[in-house]
Amino acid sequence: MNENFSMGSSSGGKKKYVNYRSRQRAQMSFFIVVIFFAVFGIIVFSEIFLIDERGKGAGVLVRHGSLVYHSRQQEINEYEESLPNDDYISIRLGADLGSFDNSIEAFLLGKNHIPMPVVEYAEPQSSKDSLDNLSLYPNNLPASRGSWQNVNGTRYKFFVFSAFYDRRKMQRSVRIIGATKTRGPDKVFCKLWYKTTDENAANFTSRLVPAKIRVIRENWNLKYSACFVMCPLLQNQTAPNYVSVVSKKNTIPTNLLEVTDNYNETRPTNKFGVCVKPFHFEYNRALQMLEFIELNRILGVEHFTFYNHTMGPQVDCLLRDYIAEGLVTLLPWQLDMVSQKEIRTEGLFAALNDCLYRSMYKYSHLLLIDLDEFIIPRNNDTLPQLIDKRQSKKSILWSSSILQKKYVL
Repeated sequence: MNENFSMGSSSGGKKKYVNYRSRQRAQMSFFIVVIFFAVFGIIVFSEIFLIDERGKGAGVLVRHGSLVYHSRQQEINEYEESLPNDDYISIRLGADLGSFDNSIEAFLLGKNHIPMPVVEYAEPQSSKDSLDNLSLYPNNLPASRGSWQNVNGTRYKFFVFSAFYDRRKMQRSVRIIGATKTRGPDKVFCKLWYKTTDENAANFTSRLVPAKIRVIRENWNLKYSACFVMCPLLQNQTAPNYVSVVSKKNTIPTNLLEVTDNYNETRPTNKFGVCVKPFHFEYNRALQMLEFIELNRILGVEHFTFYNHTMGPQVDCLLRDYIAEGLVTLLPWQLDMVSQKEIRTEGLFAALNDCLYRSMYKYSHLLLIDLDEFIIPRNNDTLPQLIDKRQSKKSILWSSSILQKKYVL
């Protein structure tokens, strides 16, 4: 009797222990599930509110006048009214066209447009802020139409490359191509330099305006991004000859950009240009470069814009002849940011947007492609013929090879 009781007690204790362990495992599983959903929720929250969206961009055909303005439905201040919208490489090629992949190797034919984040530093303009007669023109700085220059006195890296007078859609602003911190960039100002007499190049007056920074979202969530530095102009202000970006109102400029104005009332027709992201890794494939240029010339391209981060001697020798012919523009690209760690791929979106505004009013269409990408008409001999056909049919069929990228249209 006692033996049976002992065995029953042992069996009951074991059963209780098993039940206890089961409850522990169930509680642990529940805890793990809760932790998983909490982490997942944080990731989703970050994707929606913090991490920048990828744009719908890549090997791109840009039509003159086709940039779409991105509206922001929010309160605007007095300065904002002069710059109600903005655009960058987000291209529309027809109302009936869909969108493709968002890598730089795809041929963009989309109508999904992503607004740019805007860091608002604009203040209501006053004559005290605008007039800057005490500043001296920086004679020691050579004015540049395309080279990376430092903005001194900022907490984080801040560089500017080129400046363009943008008169579209009543914006009236100086648009500067730059690179700076993705989130929370430094507050900066634009010094607008106006030449007073043609005889004395050093005789300048200046105006100071608070700048607005528009970060280009294609940044892989890295610390730095390509950006626009916007310098709004008032109704009574003309386009300046030069512009400097400074961190404080009384800071001596360390950069000087010539303001480019390519405006032409006569729109070009069937003129094609090509923009390519910066050469890197000592690019020295001369035969590939020769093929790229000559095949695109056969297809109807009239000009190529390249950016030299690092380039080998054979490609350098080849391009010198094309530059002498006026067929190629080669711009230096010494951006002091670590590629893929601080900024995406040598800041390629600064280069592509620079090429976009540099080519505006000169060409009717731009091809934003890489050196291993070709846009090949299927039923036409040239790209102008392809565009004429597209305008009548409102659609383009395309296919892509796996190895070398060829877009057959």
